[in-house]
Amino acid sequence: DWDNVEEHAVQLLAAATTIPVGGTGPNDKVWISTPSWREHAKKMADAAADAMAAGQNKKFDALVAANGKIVDACEGCHKEFKPQLPSEGIAHAHAH
Repeated sequence: DWDNVEEHAVQLLAAATTIPVGGTGPNDKVWISTPSWREHAKKMADAAADAMAAGQNKKFDALVAANGKIVDACEGCHKEFKPQLPSEGIAHAHAH
């Protein structure tokens, strides 16, 4: 399970690194020029790095703390930029 935690944290960290670049969305050019967009991405990257370290060190309490930061970063950004959650109507089902 710790390997799974670390793998997902790496994916979040990679996503947080690319979010400030923008993509093909109709609002991306405006959003990436907004300071709060970059701040949300930094918070997500920091939280993902914390989760990755928690997974590597097998520290459950640190993982719980990182999870709270991830939720705060994601919800904060979505509340400001994409208030309809989940994003774009996509439901993220996890196969476990």
